[in-house]
Amino acid sequence: MNATLAWGLLLTFVSGLSNLLGGYLAVHIPAPSAKDLAKLVALAAGFLLAATFLDVLPELARANPAWLGWTLGGYLLIYITENLFATHAHAEPEAAVGHEHTLMGAVAEDEPLISRSASVAAAVGLATHAFFDGVIVMASFRAGLTQGILLFIAISLHKLPAGFSIASVMRAAQYRDRDALLTTVALLASTTAGAVAILLAGNINEQVAHAIQGLAGGALTYIATTDMIPMTHRGGRQSPVTYTLAGAAIFALSLAMLRALGLG
Repeated sequence: MNATLAWGLLLTFVSGLSNLLGGYLAVHIPAPSAKDLAKLVALAAGFLLAATFLDVLPELARANPAWLGWTLGGYLLIYITENLFATHAHAEPEAAVGHEHTLMGAVAEDEPLISRSASVAAAVGLATHAFFDGVIVMASFRAGLTQGILLFIAISLHKLPAGFSIASVMRAAQYRDRDALLTTVALLASTTAGAVAILLAGNINEQVAHAIQGLAGGALTYIATTDMIPMTHRGGRQSPVTYTLAGAAIFALSLAMLRALGLG
C-alpha cells in the first residue's frame, strides 16, 4: 500500500469521526423535552428525505433507471417488517377517532416519538449510506492525493449533521444517550469498512452496489415519510415543519458544496 492510499484510509476514518462528533453534540443537548425532541426528529426527517431524493435516487437513475426498482423493494421491506414485528410506540384507545397507523406517537413526555424498530431501520439505512461514503473517499484517493483531500473535507462536513440526526432519532425512540452515541460509532465503522473494501477489492461489484443503495433509499424514504414526517402535521405554533425544511436545506447545501468542488 503506497503513501497516498495510507493517507486515504486514515482520512476516511477521520471523516467517519464527523458522525461521532455530530452524535456527541446531539446527546449533550441538556435534557430536551418531548416537543424539543419532536423538532429534532423533524430536522432529521428533512435530512433523510433530502438524502434520498437529492442523492441516492438521482445516482441510481443516472446509472440505470431500472435500478430504481430496488427502492420499491426497500420501501416494502421496511413496511412489511414494521407491520409484522413492530408494535405501536403509543397506547391508543380502541374507539379512537382518526386512528393513525404510524409508529409516531403523540407528543407526550412519557412516550417515545418514534418506535425503536423504525429508529434502528433508519440507522441501518444511514450506515449503508456511510459505507458508500467510505467507498467514494477511498476511490478518490486512488485517483490522486489532491482530489482525495478535497473530497475528504467535503464528506466530513456532510457527515456531521448525519451523526446529529441519527443520534436525535435514537434519543426520540427513548434509547439511552450511550446507545445513541454507539449508533454513530456504527456509522464510523461502516465508513471505514467501505474504504477497506475498496482497498482490498479495488472495486465493488456495480450490480451489488446499486441494489444495496436502492434498498437503502427505499428504507429511508419509508422511515422519513411514514414514521417521521407525519409528526409535522400536528399543527399549532409548535409545529416542527420549519425544522423539516431546515433539515432538507442542510443536506442540500452540503451536496451543493460537493458539486461546486466538482466532486458530487
